[in-house]
Amino acid sequence: MRHAVVSFSNGESFNVVVAQTAEEQVQGLAGWGALPSASGEGMLFAFGERSTHRMWMKGMRFSIDMVFIAGITVVQIERALIPGSEALEGNVPSDYVLELPARWSSRLSLGDKMNVRFL
Repeated sequence: MRHAVVSFSNGESFNVVVAQTAEEQVQGLAGWGALPSASGEGMLFAFGERSTHRMWMKGMRFSIDMVFIAGITVVQIERALIPGSEALEGNVPSDYVLELPARWSSRLSLGDKMNVRFL
């Protein structure tokens, strides 16, 4: 998997692993013990097409936030999702979903702009 830095127009930035292939996206964060909540790390799902993507928490061991991004704009934020909860489908079409440690998305707002720098 590739690594990237995702930064936002409000000055926040996150170090992420990029799930780009179908296999990487199906696996996601399932089986991970945790995301380092003190370091602002996460996973960016880069779908390559704008759609209402369905995300699930199967195999998750910790709570996360999901940030849905259309183009470069934050369009939906779901906070403190519980491991093993039902699948979640975006309310609006998006190209990316950023998964962060629970409550980290409180630093972001709808309309914030995103920039991705691949490492």
